[in-house]
Amino acid sequence: MKKMRFTNKGQAALEFIMTYGWAILVVLVAIGALAYFGVLSPDRLLPNKCLITSGLSCDDAKVSRNQIQMKLTNSLGQDMKDIEVHNYGCLDTAGPGIYHNCSGQSLLNNGQSATWTCTCTAALSGTKYSNAIGFKYTSIESGISHVVNGTLIQRIE
Repeated sequence: MKKMRFTNKGQAALEFIMTYGWAILVVLVAIGALAYFGVLSPDRLLPNKCLITSGLSCDDAKVSRNQIQMKLTNSLGQDMKDIEVHNYGCLDTAGPGIYHNCSGQSLLNNGQSATWTCTCTAALSGTKYSNAIGFKYTSIESGISHVVNGTLIQRIE
């Protein structure tokens, strides 16, 4: 019968695993505390963004509790008419599912900029606004109507 020898290798391995286990636990508790107190809040980490489509640029945007303003520039290489901007996060007084038309110019030449304003009937809540915007226009040259969608992520001021 062969004699088994006991060494301290098992104890060293267990101590090694326990040490790293405690270190990982401390890191997880610290991350949990930061998330609980809002330091790691996604509202703070998300950048402001206003994107529509290639050729239509959203140069600037401002969101307040009852109003959304967007400055849009036509870089499509063609003039537009019958322009409508829809904000899908600012519901109209007609009720849920009826999306708000924003006021602004109905004609935008190539290279021209204009500002559209959406007045919300219900105050926006939270610290960050994130929703879709729609842009409908007709090309003056071809007479064809187009509908494009975009995204607006902005801090509520």
